[in-house]
Amino acid sequence: MNPALGTVIGRDTELDALRRALRNPALRLLTITGPPGVGKSRLLTALYPELVAEFGEGVRFLDFAARIGHGVQSTADSACLCVGRLTELRPAERDPATLNLFQSGGEPMCGQEREQPVGKGALVLIDHAEPVLEEIARVVTKSLAARPGLRVVLACREPLRVYGERLFPVQPLAVPGSRPPAELAELGRIASVRLLLDRVTATRPDVVLTGDNREVITELSNGLDGLPLAIEFAAARLRLFQLRALLNRLRTGLDILYGGAPHTLSYHRSMKAAIAWSHGRLTEHERDLLRRLAVLTAGFDMAAAEAVSGLGGGALHDALQRLAERNLITVAGGPDGEPCFSLLNTIRLYVLQEPAGTGEPEAPAPPGPVPVPVPVAGSPGEPEAGLTRREHQVAVLVAQGLTNRQIARRLGIAEWTAVNHVRNVMRKMRCSSRVHVANMITQGSVREMREVSGG
Repeated sequence: MNPALGTVIGRDTELDALRRALRNPALRLLTITGPPGVGKSRLLTALYPELVAEFGEGVRFLDFAARIGHGVQSTADSACLCVGRLTELRPAERDPATLNLFQSGGEPMCGQEREQPVGKGALVLIDHAEPVLEEIARVVTKSLAARPGLRVVLACREPLRVYGERLFPVQPLAVPGSRPPAELAELGRIASVRLLLDRVTATRPDVVLTGDNREVITELSNGLDGLPLAIEFAAARLRLFQLRALLNRLRTGLDILYGGAPHTLSYHRSMKAAIAWSHGRLTEHERDLLRRLAVLTAGFDMAAAEAVSGLGGGALHDALQRLAERNLITVAGGPDGEPCFSLLNTIRLYVLQEPAGTGEPEAPAPPGPVPVPVPVAGSPGEPEAGLTRREHQVAVLVAQGLTNRQIARRLGIAEWTAVNHVRNVMRKMRCSSRVHVANMITQGSVREMREVSGG
């Protein structure tokens, strides 16, 4: 591949596991999945030269990055997966690979030139599958059934959800966490810190890990969630900003994470755009649930999810599972095997910012009591000047992403009253934006939940 892609840092374990999986001929369909910006394309393209060397001409690479916003032609009885012309450029710069669906008679549709079909023993790699996910699911299912030797590997944020699919979930790179190593050398070996320093020093050789900047580098690495794409964007911005200035901007939202960093394989030009695709596939009810979950602290259980959502039983379980399948929430095992959930910082910031910046119609505020987190005395989220009970309700609803109009509906007050409450909340909490309010609410203040009537 093009050496401009740079080195792959912190992924030795994942690459070894993928190599083993791909050498197993019984594995027919493998989907590399994970949250936006986690580096799925990086893994696939890193393996491509090795697979070509090992399997020869049987390897095909489909890249659908250029298909954003474009449809795919199909016919009801198509079952032949074909590939377009391949080059050794970055995947995002290749001539658009096509999922060329042929009629059963073998004639190309709409006068297109016939393209080379995959052979019976071919290994097909598909990157950026999201824009044509449904078409790929249908064609891959038929192709695998018709060709016993065919194997398919996808890099996609969501599973295809077809029979025989095996998932390869990719986690973010390790981050320092709340208790980083005391030794600088050990801190510098953490994968997210290594990647950040590697990318920064490519253009800023003066940025090195020292005792003076270890705290800000630690906090920056944590805030970027160990997502390679976010780290690449941040490193690109460090050509202009100093570390502390970049961190301060990241605390207020994702607007600072944008640009065309030279090592990125993503077709997105910002973290907000990368997250927006997954968020856009949600139903309005799922978006509302995600907004409510975004105000909770790093980890929450099913009881907390029930408290903030107003849902319960199968409805909540199904919605949480759909969010997890789209990698918008993370699921881990908790006490007694019960699930424990969390949101990445980047996704939480996007969700809390998104309603104010979209042109979508407002969702009606669901009726019923407002779940309000009760601050623990002395917690980081408690403002110096205490909020009234009503202001605290308003602060939580602001953090959930509701607009002033929706807050007014929820609490049964006039919209201008809601505006005044929001102003008072921001003044007392010394916040410059609604995202700041959400950050204050989530910084350790959600310990207990109680139901407060909307009146």
